[in-house]
Amino acid sequence: MTDRQDIKVAMSRIMGDRNLFPLDYKNFYFNGVGQLARNHLIFDPPEEDGGLLPFKNGVLDIASKALKPNDPGYSFTWQLPYEYESAATCEPILQWLYETVGGSTALVELLRAFLYAVLFGCAQWHRFLELIGPGGTGKSIFMWLTEQVVGSANTIATELKFLENSRFETASIYLKRLVLITDSERYGGGVKNLMRLTGGDPLRFEVKHKQMGKAFRACAMVIVAANEPIQSKEYTSGLSRRRIPVRFRNEVPIEKQRDLSKEFTPYIAGLINWVLGMDREEARKILKSRGSEEQILDFKENLLATNPMAEWLHENTLYVPQRGMKTYVGVAKKIRDDRDLVYYEHEDQKLYPNYVKFCDVRGIRPFAQKRFRDLLSELIHSQLKLRTVATKRDAGGRL
Repeated sequence: MTDRQDIKVAMSRIMGDRNLFPLDYKNFYFNGVGQLARNHLIFDPPEEDGGLLPFKNGVLDIASKALKPNDPGYSFTWQLPYEYESAATCEPILQWLYETVGGSTALVELLRAFLYAVLFGCAQWHRFLELIGPGGTGKSIFMWLTEQVVGSANTIATELKFLENSRFETASIYLKRLVLITDSERYGGGVKNLMRLTGGDPLRFEVKHKQMGKAFRACAMVIVAANEPIQSKEYTSGLSRRRIPVRFRNEVPIEKQRDLSKEFTPYIAGLINWVLGMDREEARKILKSRGSEEQILDFKENLLATNPMAEWLHENTLYVPQRGMKTYVGVAKKIRDDRDLVYYEHEDQKLYPNYVKFCDVRGIRPFAQKRFRDLLSELIHSQLKLRTVATKRDAGGRL
């Protein structure tokens, strides 16, 4: 039996939709219906059928493209706010997408795969889209398109500072299909809730002045948009392997900008058809890999922009996969010369003193040596996939 809050949320969605429930009602009526539901209704629905999609005019069988009548037996708790139109197309939107990503077919297919994941609630793929670029490059329009595809009623917009610091923000994600996160470049704190949201872990369901409900796992996909990559204190692969950074570089001069939302609105049904033309396994494969050159480039740029240790490794070390070659970690022993300049012993030979010197120059607080070793090993093996690099200890120290 689903708890009280689950039933009230579902009732609010149904009774708040004038197409489904056209009658006016007062709170006592709503509460009475809720009590009857709690007394008589086994509300926990089975898992949704991934081969079906609920439209206003019926439930679409994706494989056969047959439209079946809507029925509670399908157990959908949401609906696309459109009628299915099998002949609808979206050429103007596709033309804009190619212009936005510089004509890259690989990036267009990546965005298509993400739209597929939004439609079908594929949060279990553990990926989120990070749109990066200055104003006027199309980030907002793509977010708007994604929201239109799944419907604004199935979307929640927030900011990292609220998602991470408000006890009640995660409850707003319940039963949503899409989470839009903006202004993320201004946030530099922890990202535990973002990690939970994109990693399939339970999220708190707490509403003001009400008893806390049971934790839930979100089915929503996440888009993070910013002028710069998001900065956080999380440098492990836990976050980086979930990020799909896409840089929007085609900046349109303000005098040439158009009202694309008005132009594109008639083509949303066609955009959904275009997305449904992608195979599920193909979409999963695209989102789970970094197969194209453009994706690899965006991943490298993003890693260097968000991880100071990756930046140090890129600027101050050279990867030479040669048998028997070794470099020691060392310690950061500070030395002052006759001119009162600060050096670190063996800073040009060993990793840790070189790293501490790098941090000094940039005004960054360095990690302690043990934390440095752990993060460096994780960066090399889990994020950069340099399998030939081994960590061990010999008579000269740790290397």
